[in-house]
Amino acid sequence: MERRYDDKEVIIREIPSGLMIELTNLCQLSCITCPREYATAREYADMGNMKIDKFKGLVDRYLANCRTLCLTGGGETFLYPQLVEAVDYALEKNKHIELFMSTNAVVRNTGQIVEGLAGKIVMLQISIDGTNEIYEKIRKGAIYSQFKANVKTIVSITKDTKTSLMFNMVLIKENINEILPVLKLASAFNINRVHLNPINLVIHDWDISYYDFFRSEIVTDAIEKAQKFAESEGIELTYYDLNKPIGFKNCPFLYDNFYITWDGFLVPCCAKPLPILLNFGDVFEKGLMDCINHPSFVEFRRMSLLNKPPSFCGKCHLL
Repeated sequence: MERRYDDKEVIIREIPSGLMIELTNLCQLSCITCPREYATAREYADMGNMKIDKFKGLVDRYLANCRTLCLTGGGETFLYPQLVEAVDYALEKNKHIELFMSTNAVVRNTGQIVEGLAGKIVMLQISIDGTNEIYEKIRKGAIYSQFKANVKTIVSITKDTKTSLMFNMVLIKENINEILPVLKLASAFNINRVHLNPINLVIHDWDISYYDFFRSEIVTDAIEKAQKFAESEGIELTYYDLNKPIGFKNCPFLYDNFYITWDGFLVPCCAKPLPILLNFGDVFEKGLMDCINHPSFVEFRRMSLLNKPPSFCGKCHLL
C-alpha cells in the first residue's frame, strides 16, 4: 500500500526563507530558448508589471526575516520602471536580505540601472546563449555588439562592489559549440561564474526526445572541455547534467523559493509561471501562507515525497 504522508510533513508553518517575485514579465526580445515564445505561453500568459505598492506590501508582510529574494521572472527585470526603488525598499526593510536578479543586458539604459543597483544586489545573472552570429540567431532582437558593450559597462560599474556577476547559458543544439567562446568571453571580462543549463521543455512545443541530445557524446565532450578550460581560468562552472536528474522529490520549488507572478499569483515554479493554467491563489488577497498551503500545493508536496510528479510537471528536465 502506498504511504500517505501526514500533514506535518507537507504543511509549511513558517514564512519561507526565500522568495521569487516577478516584477515584470515584459521583454523586448524573442529568444528561441525562452518558454514565452511557444504556444502554451502565448495562449495563457497575461503580461504586465507589478504595481510598486503591491511589491512594497509583500516586503512589509513577508520579507522581514527572509534570507534571499530573487527579483527575476518571465520577463526582462531591467524593464521594470521602479526597479531601483524596489531594491532600495527591500533593503530598507531588511538590510541583511540577499538580492538576486537576471538581465539580458541589452536594455538601452543598462548602465544607468546598474549604477543604482551596484553593491546592493548580491548577484546579477547575465543571460547569454552564444557569441556573435549564434547569439543573435538565438536571442532574436538583440545585437551582440550592444550586448558586449553593456556587459563591459556592467563589469566596470560593479567592480570592487558587493555585486558579483554570472553568465547563464541555456544549451540547445545550435549553441553546444559556443560554450568555450562564452567561457573565453567570461574570462576576458573577469566574470568568474558561468552556469550551463540544458533547455527545459516543460512548456515548449518540442518533443521530449530532444533531451537525448544532452546525453550524447557530443555534449559530454563539450562539457569536459569546458570544465578543463574553466579550471585553468579560475572560473566556477556549473552544469545541470541530464544524466543525473534530481527527480521530483528534490524539486527546489516545493518548500522554498516560492514564485509570485507580477499579478500576485503563487505558481508552482519559474519554469511554467502561467496562473491561468495553474495557481495556488492570489497572495494579495489570500496571503502568502494560505497560498503555500493551498490543498493542491500540499498535494504536490505529498507527491514529491513519493517521487511522483504531477502531469503539470511533465517534460521538466529536473525529472
